[in-house]
Amino acid sequence: MSISTAARTGLLLGATLLLSCSPAEQNDTVDSVPEPAWGEGERSLSGNAYFFTMETLGDIQQVTDLQGATVYLFEAPEIRQTLDPQNEHAFTLTGIPDNVDVTLALVHEDYFPQLTATYRVGTEDLDKLNFQSVSNDILSLSAGRFNVDTSDETLCHMVTTVTAVSENQELWWAVGEPGAKVSIDPAVPADRGPLYFNTNVLPDLTLTETSEDGGVTVFGVDPGVYHWTAHKDGFTFDELTMKCVGGWVTNGVPPRALQAQPIE
Repeated sequence: MSISTAARTGLLLGATLLLSCSPAEQNDTVDSVPEPAWGEGERSLSGNAYFFTMETLGDIQQVTDLQGATVYLFEAPEIRQTLDPQNEHAFTLTGIPDNVDVTLALVHEDYFPQLTATYRVGTEDLDKLNFQSVSNDILSLSAGRFNVDTSDETLCHMVTTVTAVSENQELWWAVGEPGAKVSIDPAVPADRGPLYFNTNVLPDLTLTETSEDGGVTVFGVDPGVYHWTAHKDGFTFDELTMKCVGGWVTNGVPPRALQAQPIE
């Protein structure tokens, strides 16, 4: 399961602040107020949220009728939208200034709180900022296989997909690129990741590179800002910057993931 080159400029200060303040304080302290202010810009951010639950052990199902989920801009929480299942949980957030870094947040009481990767808004709107949201029990079971307690709000989690060059690479379920290795800066403990998903869509300690699923995750690491890159002969890959916040999972969802680009 499981995601454009993301900007790193201006996030080093954010990394320090994330380590020194509580999640409730992070929204107000990480980023300076842009000009024009949040809510007064001309850009928009849009995408869809996709929800998954597991009522029976091992049987993951998509939920299309979920009520009460909210998407908001992590850097400016007043910019928000309640999702409507009748509109396929689509959203559009407006008032975004030019030349800023943005991270979107998704919350619902039955689903683990999730952030997107952090992306740079230039002078155009950003679309296809998708969420793949899993219920609390799915993430707890997955992390529990690696002795990580997801109720520990001092730790954070990250996941994305290394996606292949394919006809569906612009879709949220884009296929994975097998045989790629992922690097994370700063490095995380080896038993925390990167952990690669097998073809059964489960993190697998025996894997040292991506499977055809393409998924890769990190469980239970210290909050901060992490830069993700992928490597495979014959390809370059889009890169990701992820704000990892205690008590949250950050997910770089396709098509804004570690997308393969063939070397010409």
